[in-house]
Amino acid sequence: LIDVGRSEMIKKGAVFNIVRKGGMRTADNEIGLTYLDSDILGTLTVTDAGEEVSQGTLAKNGFYDRVNTDDEVVLVSMPKDGVVPAAGQGTAAAVVDNAPAADEKGTAVAGSAAVKITAEDLGTRRMPAFIELIRSIY
Repeated sequence: LIDVGRSEMIKKGAVFNIVRKGGMRTADNEIGLTYLDSDILGTLTVTDAGEEVSQGTLAKNGFYDRVNTDDEVVLVSMPKDGVVPAAGQGTAAAVVDNAPAADEKGTAVAGSAAVKITAEDLGTRRMPAFIELIRSIY
């Protein structure tokens, strides 16, 4: 049982790494979290996502179950359902801060299509400063 659910856009099939309490740190020189492979106690695959909590199946690392209360979970992957909104497409998923930006190997999850914004998109029309100066005189 973990304390994330549908309100954080978690759904059935989401996979989490379970990290030993105190084993997770913020990265020093980049955005993200860092933890040692030896601190991973297992993985949890969500089987039922409630509004605020989810339950799942535990695949433990090693023979003994070392998972305890207050251990931390890290979202590793979300299920592929064919409709994955990319950032910038005007969907709520584009602004949720719990969606992983990369997979375990650091490969970007979101689409690589860059959205270019022009001055016309912003309703702005740009002219050279000299022409604006001349027009303001006359």
